[in-house]
Amino acid sequence: DVVEVFTSPVPPDYFRVKYEAMAATLKASQGQWTPASQHAARLREYWDHLKAQAQGADQSIISRTEFSVQDLEQAIKKQQVELVMLKSEILMNNLKNLKNEFVLRQQS
Repeated sequence: DVVEVFTSPVPPDYFRVKYEAMAATLKASQGQWTPASQHAARLREYWDHLKAQAQGADQSIISRTEFSVQDLEQAIKKQQVELVMLKSEILMNNLKNLKNEFVLRQQS
């Protein structure tokens, strides 16, 4: 991973979480539910790592991101494309807010 080579306030697991969420959403939009579920499982794994690295960040942002990860997983399990798209967008917004927290933490 490029982020591991360069100094960045954002941990590499952030980008892994984002990738897995986008991949799961893409597969779900194509009706490929098994690969979408596999990406969702990896998303959860990387999220657990990222959440541990986010200690000290705004707890409400961490909680919202946690819930949006769970919501996306549930939407994929229910195989509802529209819901997956909505939950994915919410997760992306929460991840953006979390990324900003990492940047702010380094600046202070």
